Amino acid sequence: FVFDQLDPPQTDEQVRARFRDMRLQPQFEKYDSREPEVVGLKLAGEDENGAPLYSCIAQIVVDDNFMYSDDVTQWEDSLAKPELEQAVEALSAEKSLRKVVQFAPQVASQTQQRAIIALVLALGAIVAYVWIRFGTMQYGLAAIVALVHDVSITLGIITAADIIGIGDFRIDLAMIAALLTVVGYSLNDTIVVFDRIRENRGKLNKLSANMINNSINMTLSRTLLTSVTTLFAVVFLFFMGGPGVHGFSFALLCGVLIGTYSSVGIAAPLLQNRPLLHMIIYILVCLGAVGIAFATFDNRMFVAVVAVIMAALFIFAVSVERRSINKGAAPA
Repeated sequence: FVFDQLDPPQTDEQVRARFRDMRLQPQFEKYDSREPEVVGLKLAGEDENGAPLYSCIAQIVVDDNFMYSDDVTQWEDSLAKPELEQAVEALSAEKSLRKVVQFAPQVASQTQQRAIIALVLALGAIVAYVWIRFGTMQYGLAAIVALVHDVSITLGIITAADIIGIGDFRIDLAMIAALLTVVGYSLNDTIVVFDRIRENRGKLNKLSANMINNSINMTLSRTLLTSVTTLFAVVFLFFMGGPGVHGFSFALLCGVLIGTYSSVGIAAPLLQNRPLLHMIIYILVCLGAVGIAFATFDNRMFVAVVAVIMAALFIFAVSVERRSINKGAAPA
C-alpha cells in the first residue's frame, strides 16, 4: 500500500511503531504474526534528531498462507482488506495510541493459578450457601451443574459464531463480565425454582416428578417475564450498541436464553434423579482436576497420571453409587 500526503510527516520508525501498536489492539491482535515493512518514498524534511521525515510511505506485507496467484478472493478477504483497514486506523489515530498492557508469561501463569483458586472457592461457596439454605447438598450440586452447562454452551456458541461468520468475538474483559453476569442471572433463576420446590415439598421425605413439575409451572410466568424483559434490553444493545459492547451483548443474549431453560429443564429435574446428578458431578470433578493439572503443570506425564487416577476414582465412585442404589431397592 502507498499512503501519500501524510500530515504531519512521519519518520519510517514512527510509522512502524504505529503499525506495531495497532496490531496489539484487540480487533487486530490475530494479525500480529505479520511483520509489515515500511519504506519512505517522498522526503519532507528532518526531525529534531536529524531523522528523515516522509510525506509519502509504502507499506509492504507478505503472508505465504494467502497468495494472490492461488485464490484472489481469499487473498483480498484475508490479507488485503484487513491490512488496509489496520494501516488506515494506525495512520489516522491520535498521536499516541491508547496504552496497551502486556504481561510476561510468569505474570500470566500466576494470574491463571489465582483465577483457578478463585473459581474453585466460588463454586464451593455456592454449594455451601445452597446447602444451608435448602438443607441438602443436592440442591447445591444441581445448581453447579446448571451453571457449568450455561457457561459451556455460551462459550461454544461464541466460538461457533466466529466460525460461521456472525462475528469475531474475543474473550476479553467485557466477555468475562458477560459470562459472570450469566452465572449470576442463571443462579438467581434457579434459586427461585428451588425455593418453590421446597415450599411444595413441605415435610415430605421424597421429591416426586409431579411435585417438581407443579413447582416449575408455578414459577414459569415469573421466569418468562423476567427473561423477555431482559432480552429486550440485550437485543437492542446488540443491534444498536457500538463495537465495544458487541461481544458483551452477544454473550449476554445467548446466556440469558440458555440460563432460562437450564433452571427449569436441567437443575430442577436433577433433584429427583440423584444417581444421574452424582454421575455428572463425578465427571465434572474429574475433568476439572485434569484441566487444572494441564493448565498448571507443563509435564505431560504428570497430567497423564492425574487423568488415570481421576478415571480410576470415577469408576470406583460409580460402582459405590450403584451398590447403594441396589441396596436401597432390595426388599426388606
